[in-house]
Amino acid sequence: MKIIEKIINAFLVVQHKKIQVKNITFLDNGQGMFSGMSFDADVSLEFMYESAKAYSSCFCDIPFPGFEDANLEEITKFQLDALKQRKNHSFFVNHLRFPIVLREGCKIERGEVYSISNCTYNKERLQYLFSQDIYGKLYNSLEKELSSFFSFINVEVHELLKDAVCFALKILNKISLDTPERLIKAFNYRDWYCSYDVELFRKGLPGHILEELIAPDILLSDLNGCRKILRNAKRFLNGHTQTNCVYIKYEWWLGPVDTSHSAKLMSDKEINNRSDLKNFSKAFFKECLSSGKSEYENHLSEKEHALRYNY
Repeated sequence: MKIIEKIINAFLVVQHKKIQVKNITFLDNGQGMFSGMSFDADVSLEFMYESAKAYSSCFCDIPFPGFEDANLEEITKFQLDALKQRKNHSFFVNHLRFPIVLREGCKIERGEVYSISNCTYNKERLQYLFSQDIYGKLYNSLEKELSSFFSFINVEVHELLKDAVCFALKILNKISLDTPERLIKAFNYRDWYCSYDVELFRKGLPGHILEELIAPDILLSDLNGCRKILRNAKRFLNGHTQTNCVYIKYEWWLGPVDTSHSAKLMSDKEINNRSDLKNFSKAFFKECLSSGKSEYENHLSEKEHALRYNY
């Protein structure tokens, strides 16, 4: 569902983090709800440069022989420079991919080793970037000397995305719950000319329409637009957005009537407010019955005419 990807990426833009999420797969809990997701996080070299200082403060040991007197932050940036400045014709690498799996309640422990070459995407790009290095010395050096740093980045990205994923899962589960047709209430209505078995239904807007309402592409282009996406998503989650199609189905002597084609849009707040829903029911049902009443009166007139002239 593209809307979830847009919401997470908007969160990252608002946090000023140069990371892009792609290829999301949702993980269910076996009870009809989604409890996690897996995706690819393309982490920019810019983000890695910014993280070098935090990395150096977490590790006291210098892992690079010959650089014992150097600052770990400087060493890390020196190694990143070697990657950033490397080119193979017009090809260069400005990000690395970190496969992420996040579930509610799960966390990744610091100290777990992550190898960038375990990701086929990274391995293929880096091998091509260093393809002129016959013995693979530069490629192997990059992997070995930045292994600890990449493991640190892996944990940082997991931690950074945890809140965004939790928020996105709430949106996803709300969309999943809202989409099917649901009965609000059923009752019998009777007036002077007919009796009706009435059912009042609600049905959420399709995902592709919600995407255009909450996270249109144009908003992803700048910081203010991304902030608006998050505001739209919060309003939807809190039930303030009119994303429910509310309509009536009823049975009467002419047969079943379905008014879903002329549904009224209502928010969760309006539906949960009994007076709002009651006022809607009255007005909408009265409108639905206006044509039925004239049809019934025509029927009575024809019946009376038939009895009068015996046909």
